[in-house]
Amino acid sequence: MQFISSSKPPPTPNSAPAHAAALHYSGLILHQTGHHEDAARRLLAMIDNVRNRLLLSLGYGAGMRAGEVLALNLGDVVLEPGREALHVRDPKNRTERMVVLGPSATPKSLRGLRAQLRERKGEPAHAPLFRSNRGTRLSYDALHYQWVQAWGGGGL
Repeated sequence: MQFISSSKPPPTPNSAPAHAAALHYSGLILHQTGHHEDAARRLLAMIDNVRNRLLLSLGYGAGMRAGEVLALNLGDVVLEPGREALHVRDPKNRTERMVVLGPSATPKSLRGLRAQLRERKGEPAHAPLFRSNRGTRLSYDALHYQWVQAWGGGGL
């Protein structure tokens, strides 16, 4: 298992294409540099739904792929003070890792994760962290829909 910090070195000037200003989240990569970071923060602040804001802010703040965030279970969240992390069990590259929620994780994200765990106390560790309104694991299509709704209403 790898331990990876969510604090990433800034990309080289040519690594973020001009169209990255759209904060591409269908491949679920949000660029954390310059005006992209400001736009991402403004967009996240406009999302009213607590679950969706937490879901998208984790993807952004921890640099996780959409599938990795959607695959998180309650037992994958470690919130020991100073050691906050997410256990990514089945990533695209097949290498399990712990994503440390370091300085790039917002206090709101950590509070949101703590609230999720409090609300769902007593549920099994294998229960999905992000559920649909029907109680099933949130799908990629549902995430994409929420992203398009947020982006369309964001005026960015």
